Amino acid sequence: MNKPFGIRGSLQPPIKDIENKFNFDAFSISIKDGVFEIGFDNAEDEEQARILVRQLLDSWSFRNNHKIEVNLNQKWKPLPEGKRHIEIELHEHIGISDRVMTTVISERMAYVVVQSEDSYHFSNDIEMVRKASSNEALASALSFYSGEVLESQRPLYGLYKAIEVMSREVGGDSQLASLINQPKRFVEDIKQTAQPTRHAYTPANEKLTESECRERVRRLLGAFADSINI
Repeated sequence: MNKPFGIRGSLQPPIKDIENKFNFDAFSISIKDGVFEIGFDNAEDEEQARILVRQLLDSWSFRNNHKIEVNLNQKWKPLPEGKRHIEIELHEHIGISDRVMTTVISERMAYVVVQSEDSYHFSNDIEMVRKASSNEALASALSFYSGEVLESQRPLYGLYKAIEVMSREVGGDSQLASLINQPKRFVEDIKQTAQPTRHAYTPANEKLTESECRERVRRLLGAFADSINI
């Protein structure tokens, strides 16, 4: 990492075989040997770097449907003599689902081109994070899904909040459901099922199972993200 400032830490649980390097605007990001690093040019960029890491984690967790954590407990800064000063502090959250790795081999003219994809690469989340950076509702929905649906005692509450923030952004439940060509009831059933965990004393019929609610919200969140132009 050739940036003068940065933060880094270990993926938890460790994923040692990911090697993924990419740039996001002025930030350099590297994941290698189970270590996540983000470098930047100025000390005042640290807060924005932490926001970017959080959004990458939220997008990764949504895309892989499993929460992943990183313990960002180290940061570095330059010393006058050209060396690096590394200090320990901080914590951020990252967990793991079925990994998808694909290799596409094609022939072009006299060359053989090999293209590899890995669902664990954080570079897959660049477009989603750019959209979340420009749309607060998307950022909130991803945060609710990552932080309150995955590894949570009350996942339905997180699903409800994700639905509410998206519904407000597009103008109502009907408009949200229409993003995937479904009737308003498609969204209302999620909210009615999740209602008991949100309002303990409000009676509600469970129209769907938790897994059905989760799958519906994933479809809606994906379509909501697709509807945002950057």
